[in-house]
Amino acid sequence: MKTKCPHCKHLFEVEDEFKSKDVYCHSCKRSFEAESYLDEVAANLQKDAQEIPNPPLFEHSSSGIRSCGTFLVVGGVLCGIFLNGMAGLIAFIGGAIMIALGSILKRLEHIDQNIEKMHSETNSRKPDS
Repeated sequence: MKTKCPHCKHLFEVEDEFKSKDVYCHSCKRSFEAESYLDEVAANLQKDAQEIPNPPLFEHSSSGIRSCGTFLVVGGVLCGIFLNGMAGLIAFIGGAIMIALGSILKRLEHIDQNIEKMHSETNSRKPDS
């Protein structure tokens, strides 16, 4: 198994039967209790994962999409006025779809926030055992 010296941080291999036993580090000349380095890494990853909050699912996506949609609608109208072409109509329709999609995502943001709020309220009401 791989183990890491807590004193000098040297990583090396020891036989599995030395787990939880004192071993000698040839790098810093000190002894320590051998633990699996992979167990330490897994514990640290699990601890880090618990500390990272869950980000809102749709944070900031709706306003960007609606802004792009508005830009396309305005661009489509201008293209339609000045160029009398199909590109203006396509841009206008695409922009309208993006604005609608942005509005749907905005509503999903509110739903996501409400779910988070209810979840935190439910957790705060649970009695400690």
